[in-house]
Amino acid sequence: MACEITFLGVAAAIETHEGLPDLVTPAPYHWYTIPVDERETRSRRDSETCVIDDVDYFVRGVLLIPIVGTEERFGFGVWTTLSQANFERFVELGGTLGPEPCGPFFGWFSSHLPGYPDTDTRRSCASTFRMARRRLYTEG
Repeated sequence: MACEITFLGVAAAIETHEGLPDLVTPAPYHWYTIPVDERETRSRRDSETCVIDDVDYFVRGVLLIPIVGTEERFGFGVWTTLSQANFERFVELGGTLGPEPCGPFFGWFSSHLPGYPDTDTRRSCASTFRMARRRLYTEG
């Protein structure tokens, strides 16, 4: 199945990608609970990591949801917590935890998924880091 995605910027471009597109939540659920005028001082965030109040550590991973009747899976970019030690190791190695898969690491799911109740704060999960330069898998 091909999916056509249009990116608009300085110049319009069209790229064709095979398979289903993945969706992503731009920040952990907890980041949205910080008052807007406090976010810059209380958090540090990029596309892969987020730290809130120098106490809560989050990384972005991929939750793969099987599609009934097919071999395909839908990918949802989600955020989970990590311990400070595992988070620091993740950042130190450039967003990977080495050349081989490792884990799972305990964390708390921290993304609100429409249609899935209680996904924002009450689900424990396990994050397994895949091969270098790939996002971690999240299982809940």
